[in-house]
Amino acid sequence: MRTDRRRRLSISAHLAFGLAQSIPGIPTIAVALGGSAAIVPIDIRRTGIYGAESGLIGGTVEAVFDAASIGQTTRAVIILWHGTELARVTIDFAKLD
Repeated sequence: MRTDRRRRLSISAHLAFGLAQSIPGIPTIAVALGGSAAIVPIDIRRTGIYGAESGLIGGTVEAVFDAASIGQTTRAVIILWHGTELARVTIDFAKLD
């Protein structure tokens, strides 16, 4: 099977955790795209960032989408944790290469 990476769009959320509590692993963070229809990621990758003595201090969550399903439109990118919205930013995908 051949994968055409030019037809993919990756959205990454960078996470930073407080050092006051121990976190056993990357939280189940979701990346959603707002709009008239739900757009489901093709793949989600979670990577932890570990401190030498403090354990997990941050991470990255990358959601990979089919670019054609997003289209040349403006959409809200929403970062969710257990259904609670942590962050939201609006992106005009028509202005991206």
